[in-house]
Amino acid sequence: MEKKSKQRKKFRYNYILCLGILTYILVKVVSTISNSTIPVYTVDYGDIVKSMNKECIVIRDEKVIFSKLSGKIDYFVNEGDRLYMNEQIAQVYIKDLDPSVKEKLDTVNRRIEGISANKDEQMLRKDIEKIENNINLLKRELKNKLIHGDIANTQKIKEDLLYLVDKKSLIWGEKSFVGKNLSNLKQEKKILEEKIESSVNTILAENAGVVSFSADGLEEILRLDTLEKLESDYLFSLKGNNNIINKKGEVQVGDAIAKITNNHVWNIAVVLDDKEKDKLPEGRHVDIIKGDIQFSGRVIHLYEDNRGKYIAVIEITEQIDDFHKIRKEKFEIVYKKLTGIKIPKSAVVTEDDKKGVYIISQTGNAVFKELQSILGEDENNIILNYREISTNNIDTVKLYDEIVLTPSRVKQGQKIR
Repeated sequence: MEKKSKQRKKFRYNYILCLGILTYILVKVVSTISNSTIPVYTVDYGDIVKSMNKECIVIRDEKVIFSKLSGKIDYFVNEGDRLYMNEQIAQVYIKDLDPSVKEKLDTVNRRIEGISANKDEQMLRKDIEKIENNINLLKRELKNKLIHGDIANTQKIKEDLLYLVDKKSLIWGEKSFVGKNLSNLKQEKKILEEKIESSVNTILAENAGVVSFSADGLEEILRLDTLEKLESDYLFSLKGNNNIINKKGEVQVGDAIAKITNNHVWNIAVVLDDKEKDKLPEGRHVDIIKGDIQFSGRVIHLYEDNRGKYIAVIEITEQIDDFHKIRKEKFEIVYKKLTGIKIPKSAVVTEDDKKGVYIISQTGNAVFKELQSILGEDENNIILNYREISTNNIDTVKLYDEIVLTPSRVKQGQKIR
């Protein structure tokens, strides 16, 4: 009987021991499974960007060139070409010029060149020989046409013959400059050049810049000297349409010929309300984004207009392709960018009135770390000053620390791994 009692006690003891071991194992398994499902995040370098999308008005240092005369126009530049000051843009031919005037000038120049090089007679004889050969060819062609009764096609040949005969006379004959001395030839050259110049108006670039063949009529209104005088209602009413300048045919007095734009400095004006004005104070550097294009600028003016709206003017000193065609465009203006150690707000918890996160120590335990050297934050993230933390060895979250993203599920010192 006593033996059976001892066996029952031993059985209960073993049962309780096994149950305790199983319970411990079960708790450990559950704890391990629970900890393995706690999401963690490796802290990295990042930034917070604050921006606004605004419709902007582009204001440039630009000048439209108008024709002062009427006549046929020929251009020497293309859209987007960068010109130096006084570089030739086009020529307007005021009236038809007798082709023989240019022929005479060419002959005089060759004669002057020949005299200066002591080769004038030899050069002129070669010219005469070429002209005589061409005259003989045309005579034979004309004779063949007449023999075969092809009268209809002889007029052009006759005109070419008369032209060559006259040209020969200019070089060596009654109308020629043979025998004239250098002084007389130079005087003749001056007269001919003045005659040509009186029939041609050369259009030059008054300033260096990019040439464009479109204008919207706002170039004389939206000028650099109006940057502090803009009104919001006027800017809202503007349209961004460009009128293409006709490059062909003839021009009349007052017609637009081209536009020259300073490609080194330009501005954009943006209308702000009272809540937005503090985002673009004077002197602030901003980034401006349009699609894949990004460039930088600086706020040079901020003022209130008569409507109670605020006008910010941003100066850009970067060259952007086709900027000279834009008048009204929507841009993303990045007015604040904080860069440093990026902490997601979902990981932040408050302990003893201190804002911080749980990092996972080298032993795998949750350790509370207060957030220090905070640069700024948005609705999702907090940025810490990496340079200040690393320079002063501040005891806070460091780059590449692992932090718990669900701090409500852990406690100080809890084993995570």
